[in-house]
Amino acid sequence: TNKRDEYNNFIKKLEQDYPEYHQIKYDIRLLSVEQSRALLAPDQALISFFVGEQGTYIFKISKDDFQAFAIPLTSTQILAKVATLRASIYDYYLNNVEKTDANYRSTAETYAATALELYQSLLQPLGNLPRRLLIVPDGALSLLPFDALLTEKPADPTLFKGHAYLLLKHSISYSYSATLLQEMQQKKHRPTDGVFLGFAPRFSADANVNIRGKRYSLAPLASNEPEVTQVRSLLRTGDIFVGTQATEERFQELASNFRIIHFATHGIANNEFPDYSLLAFSPIEDTIENEFLYVSDLYNMQLNADLVVLSACETGIGKMARGEGIMSLARGFSFAGAKSIFTTLWSVNDQATANMVLLFYERIQQAQAKDLALQDAKIKFIEAANNEVAHPFFWSPY
Repeated sequence: TNKRDEYNNFIKKLEQDYPEYHQIKYDIRLLSVEQSRALLAPDQALISFFVGEQGTYIFKISKDDFQAFAIPLTSTQILAKVATLRASIYDYYLNNVEKTDANYRSTAETYAATALELYQSLLQPLGNLPRRLLIVPDGALSLLPFDALLTEKPADPTLFKGHAYLLLKHSISYSYSATLLQEMQQKKHRPTDGVFLGFAPRFSADANVNIRGKRYSLAPLASNEPEVTQVRSLLRTGDIFVGTQATEERFQELASNFRIIHFATHGIANNEFPDYSLLAFSPIEDTIENEFLYVSDLYNMQLNADLVVLSACETGIGKMARGEGIMSLARGFSFAGAKSIFTTLWSVNDQATANMVLLFYERIQQAQAKDLALQDAKIKFIEAANNEVAHPFFWSPY
């Protein structure tokens, strides 16, 4: 009894002295359907998944409706299907797949079949859906680009420009839980002087990094400096740091005073040790390791950002923890105070990223909601592309 009392008193002291840590660690609140409904726009539905060993449960909440569904897909089956879809999107471009017409068609056929099957399993049973979907994924579904699912079978899988992507019908945004969504919406930021803060480090051809025994290459990025420069020109305001000026020290010093923070750099997701997932900056010539921003660094920061754009590889992925979503840089920024985060699901094409980001900011400038801005940017990207560039590899990881 004495030990229990001591423990309870310790928890109360944590709540008093370190309220934010207490909230993250101990304040586990579950929202009711009505509380969840209050978070939604009139034309929006929240779709929450629970992936179990015996099947999957789907909960659909809109302004005037609540429904629960059970489908027979198990966690093992979903993991396999998501892995197949992701590989069919990026293996041809990122892995050692022989660049032949036969392999291109084979991966396109696999993509078309799997993207349609996942749509028919996960979303079609839910019936009519409003334009805006807020998805709370679970397990391997956290790695699935939902807007790349197909609502119809394509006549030719390689003619990517004409596919019936879910993107064309719905904007997609994501949250780790309704509770975290409420926390992010209700964050009270202090006024800031700065609007846009951008970082675009420069990397040499032989830049490599060793993190916990794994070696990573930090190849040069041809489009990251023009990207942040063009965004600043579009917004007509902001501070940008490129090349050797784009340091982690500057980020730490300035970040809390800007509403939009933009990183055009390398990101590395560490699946085994999520707190070692990082964003790369330009190093300062001293004896201190200071060129990386780790997830663990973010837990000690207080940001006042309405939007953090992680225009970098693999920023949205990390270790999957049951009931916790993806432990990643994106989640680290949400804990640090960011209200919205733009992330990527795999290593992305540098030029495509720059184009997509500019289209996104143009819509933000027009006061579009962020999910609608991203949907519109992707559609415009596809409309301007040929069949090859309209491939989901180039637009669906965002």
